[in-house]
Amino acid sequence: MEEVQYLDNVQRVLDLMRATFPQSKGPFKYFYYGDPEEIPVSNIPCLIVEMPSDETTRNAMSEDEVIENLVIKVVFNKADDWTNQIQDKDTTLYRIRLAIGMRDLNTREYEPGTIKHAIRNALTDGLMAISDDVSVEYSTVLRSGGELPMVTAEAAVTVPIRYSVYVDETDPSQQI
Repeated sequence: MEEVQYLDNVQRVLDLMRATFPQSKGPFKYFYYGDPEEIPVSNIPCLIVEMPSDETTRNAMSEDEVIENLVIKVVFNKADDWTNQIQDKDTTLYRIRLAIGMRDLNTREYEPGTIKHAIRNALTDGLMAISDDVSVEYSTVLRSGGELPMVTAEAAVTVPIRYSVYVDETDPSQQI
């Protein structure tokens, strides 16, 4: 019998982000499973995928309903904005917004190579359901960048993934 490898949703999304943004084409230099807190300047811009929370609710018919709240963080070095040569549409915030949800002006669809396109078009492969809601929060964060502190421009894209898990209530190991 072939062993089935469990692939958690954080790893699935991390793999999807790597496929969406190949390092050879940029803009991201590094991809993290979980927030390392300290990011070397040479690894920025980067993407971080983590799952800060999940909720499990007992459902009818011997099932648990699970909602995993995955967060995709987009991190750019804010120091890139601190120059006299910066153009209005070349700020870190603008580049972050393009990476998340740039749209085709004619079709009004998310452009391939964006986080929202990947979420809406590829993340559902092999999943029972993904929530309709995706939220984005933008912030400026003081991080440790090695020897000196670093200010980063960041966006946290939250994607709730919802699925059911069968619970065998007749299994003696499940009894209290």
